[in-house]
Amino acid sequence: MTITWPTILWGAAGAAALVRAFWHPARHVTTGAPLGCPGVACDPSVTLGPGALFAVTSGRVYAAAPGMLQVASSVEPVLVTYQGSGVQPAVSVGASVRLGQALGGSSGPFSFAVQQVQPGGKLSAIEPASWLAARGLKLSPAASPLWCAQGRKILVPRAVASCGLRLPDPSSVMLLPVSTTTE
Repeated sequence: MTITWPTILWGAAGAAALVRAFWHPARHVTTGAPLGCPGVACDPSVTLGPGALFAVTSGRVYAAAPGMLQVASSVEPVLVTYQGSGVQPAVSVGASVRLGQALGGSSGPFSFAVQQVQPGGKLSAIEPASWLAARGLKLSPAASPLWCAQGRKILVPRAVASCGLRLPDPSSVMLLPVSTTTE
């Protein structure tokens, strides 16, 4: 029996599909439920309930202390922030993290924000739920009627856009249909 290149190629593709079927990294910020969306008093962050915290991008831990955790992405120029009195990081400054990795937990409500790093180091706020959706991620596996927890089709209220929060650029790696628009 002769093994041909197509056989090897299809075998490798099948093995990769099998690994993907059984290995599911966390694709959300936390196990806690969404409690509040951005835009209230022009706050650019999402409020989430207590639960485990997960990396939503690969990168390095920029800041880690009780009450706050920041990860600088190695994939794109963004800084993601988990902040609240109950936030307890399980990683240290400078540690390399990967998408879906457990970062610690929060014993109380906390805020999650995404900021784009501009040339010169200036930070500009991005609407976090839309940023996650554009990358195939979500706030939480918990169901919620809030507009920011609607998965891949997010309709951002005008009030949020009027606060200066911008929608994210489309992700070049997403194959799923994602819609983030303002009403």
